[in-house]
Amino acid sequence: MPHTLLVLAHPRSDSLTAQVGLLLSLIGYAAIALSEGVLTASLGLAVIMFGVAPISVLGTVLAVGAAPAEKAGAAAATGQTAYDLGLALGIAVTGTLAVAVYRGEIPDEAPAAAKDTVGAAIAAAERLPDGASLLATAKDAFTTGLQTAAIASAVLTLVTAVLVTTLLRHVPAIAAAPAEAGTKPDREAGEPVTAAH
Repeated sequence: MPHTLLVLAHPRSDSLTAQVGLLLSLIGYAAIALSEGVLTASLGLAVIMFGVAPISVLGTVLAVGAAPAEKAGAAAATGQTAYDLGLALGIAVTGTLAVAVYRGEIPDEAPAAAKDTVGAAIAAAERLPDGASLLATAKDAFTTGLQTAAIASAVLTLVTAVLVTTLLRHVPAIAAAPAEAGTKPDREAGEPVTAAH
């Protein structure tokens, strides 16, 4: 991954790596929020995942690097658990928001099943003589719900970027400790070199 290479090439760029990943995610959310096509939304989702993936790796590495050696395994497990919990919670919250917006956009006179899912709305529209109106309304409602969830995610991304910039400013880089350890001299200055016989 390019972001992983960035971390390896620039050992003091942990905050920058996270910021670049969040910026890419923000671009992906903007693409979803401003588009109405399936292709654009899919590309936006791909950009989001491309930005989020290195951040999850960086978070786990930072957690493991900050923990004592004997607790590295527990730190890695905690980082993975936090990632899974955050992913599930994010899907639940944004999904709930999208569904609420979708149901609010469906008129009350529409069949009750149409408020459940867009698939049910399409099926109901096919059974109605004037189903074209319901079909268009359901598609617009689904798009509005998805765009609303993307906007909410973009706002959370901006907040996260501010926190990352503030909190990671003084955190030692993940490659700093190994680099410093590798520069330790093998002998004290001024100590004579003894040839091996």
